[in-house]
Amino acid sequence: MFYIEKPRNTNGVVLTGDFFDFDRLYFAIMKFTGFYGRDGRCIFPGCDQVCENLLGLCYEIRHAWQGDRNIVQVYSGIHEYWFDDYVESDTGQYEQDYDEDDEYGFDDDDSDNDESVNLNIGVFSRKDFPDANEQNTYFSVALPFPEVIFYALVLSDLLKKKEIFMLSVEKSAKIEGMLQELNKEYFYFDAECDIARLSILVKQALNALYQFVGEEEYLAFMGQFEQINDFSANCNLEKINNLIVDYCEKEYEIDETKTLMNTLIEFLK
Repeated sequence: MFYIEKPRNTNGVVLTGDFFDFDRLYFAIMKFTGFYGRDGRCIFPGCDQVCENLLGLCYEIRHAWQGDRNIVQVYSGIHEYWFDDYVESDTGQYEQDYDEDDEYGFDDDDSDNDESVNLNIGVFSRKDFPDANEQNTYFSVALPFPEVIFYALVLSDLLKKKEIFMLSVEKSAKIEGMLQELNKEYFYFDAECDIARLSILVKQALNALYQFVGEEEYLAFMGQFEQINDFSANCNLEKINNLIVDYCEKEYEIDETKTLMNTLIEFLK
């Protein structure tokens, strides 16, 4: 699952995930906004420009899986001592590591002695899993904090109109032709999965804001946002894009709460 986090002592936030996380998120945005396909167009009335703006996130995701952004090593949950080629002379250190990760280890309920912890060693053949290791490689995309929050606000508002999306998907599923079966499957199963992916993206971004500015500032800002009628159709997109550009051009080494919130509040005016 992809996730958004706010690194310490730097500016911006980071979107991280594996290829399939990014691939599915990319197409979820494209399909939800209506821009998927040769003749794709926005399906939400009055939201053409703001939905097109969301494609900026798709641009970053696409460049990530093309190798133009960054990659990071992420703990996989796999332990080296699970494999038959594991060598560890310091048994005490192994037992300490096992205790720390006990929740995720193999447990032998039939043994009452301390030696049971060693039953994990060599349970898998390295020959069968030559590439398994303790690290996965994920894509990573650094994005300006105000830009990510803007995407989250737009998607949050559009998700309130998800019935428009579902009606559009249902309509496509009823059109006879070569793609009908695929469109039916998407309507029956995958459309709501895409809605869930976008909801997670929104919550991850807003949680990063909550963690950074604190509960009081966050609730005040979101309360002001909720007072706006149809933000996705009525926001001043030109002004917001200029605010994001201005924020980025100042090249803050570290995001600062007051400066960030002043920019975000201007989004709502």
